[in-house]
Amino acid sequence: GGEGGIVLSTDDGGASWQPAQSGAARLRALHFVDTVNGMAVGLQGAVLATADGGTTWNAVDSGTTAHLLTVARIGPDSIWAAGYDGTIVRSQDGGATWTRCDTPSAAPLRAIAVAATQRGWAAGDAGTYWQTVAGGNHWMDDSLEAGAGMAAMAGSLGAAMGDGSGPGAGYVAARPSLRGISL
Repeated sequence: GGEGGIVLSTDDGGASWQPAQSGAARLRALHFVDTVNGMAVGLQGAVLATADGGTTWNAVDSGTTAHLLTVARIGPDSIWAAGYDGTIVRSQDGGATWTRCDTPSAAPLRAIAVAATQRGWAAGDAGTYWQTVAGGNHWMDDSLEAGAGMAAMAGSLGAAMGDGSGPGAGYVAARPSLRGISL
């Protein structure tokens, strides 16, 4: 995703790219659960959905105006997005309706990951690191030392996060069954 809602799609493994219709949302992240079903999120609570591999995109009401910076999806129904103001929203019906989750603070969130068991992890500015074991209904604060901004989560065996400020500035937290990563 990108500025002005520009989304590009490819059907030849990346040899060529075509613009896809997406509207005017300024997008920050996207996640596909398979080759046809995807979600994109962005500024002012923008959520766009595609069911045709990204050829067309439809706006969905996320229920928030907070900037959304990351999205993770498990299967066709369970989708979580996170961003500014400590906002986490989730959908249990493939993105048709969204619910705002109870979060411990207004810290900006930069990454979210979810597991098939409805466990989740969110990371963001100033060492923010949250987890849920309640399917996203409530998030617990497991933040690290102040000033260690979290910027990414990845991997099937764990999560790596850091602010990129130099050697040793990252953190690694092992999490079994972690999937649905969105950077």
